[in-house]
Parts: sequence; structure tokens; C-alpha cells
Amino acid sequence: MTDSWDGLPNGNFQKWESIGDEIVGDVIGKGIGQDVNGMDVPQIVIRQDDASEVTVTAGQAQLRAKLLEARPNVGDRIKIAFIKTEDRGGGKTLKHFDVVIKPGGAKSPVTPEAVAAAADDF
Repeated sequence: MTDSWDGLPNGNFQKWESIGDEIVGDVIGKGIGQDVNGMDVPQIVIRQDDASEVTVTAGQAQLRAKLLEARPNVGDRIKIAFIKTEDRGGGKTLKHFDVVIKPGGAKSPVTPEAVAAAADDF
């Protein structure tokens, strides 16, 4: 028998708190998550160069749009960077992101050499 939680993503969830926050790593999972309003959004799991895993749920409108446009796949290398905020009035802000995909560029398995080489990728 399977448990209803078996499909939940593993790892930590990325928070985009400060301009300049970024994630670089290999896409090791791709699925659908939910934003804070319960709407379905793109979700990916990224293995960073230190072997830690981070889940990115694209609840931010601009990040969602960028991921839908880029269509990363498992086995791709990805860099996501929080680059600026835009005041939208009424106390609302829009976060802007830069998303770069290197199709098929995953560095697996993670080795010290891969970590050193990854610094030159983006």
C-alpha cells in the first residue's frame, strides 16, 4: 500500500527574501506544486553543487512565467536568481527573476571537481 504523502517533494523549500538570492544546480525532479492560494504551479527539485536538495515552487507570478517559458527538464542545469522588485501599488510588489537553463547540462554525480567547475558555468 502507498501512503498519500509519498509524492510530496523532498528537501528544503527555497524562499526568495533578498535581491541576489539564487540557486544553481541540477534539475532532479519536476512536478506540480501549489502556491499559497492553492493554485497549481510549476515545481522543480534542484540538487545544488554541495549535494543539498532544494524544492522551488513557482508561486511568484514572474517566476512561474519564466519557468513555463524555459521548460526545464530533469537532467538540465539551472540557475534561478531573484534580481529585483517592482512596486505594484496598494502595498503589493512583483518579484523579478532571471532563469537560465543549460539543457542536458546536469553534473551528476556530484564530485569535488564538479563543484569547482560549476563556479564557471554561469
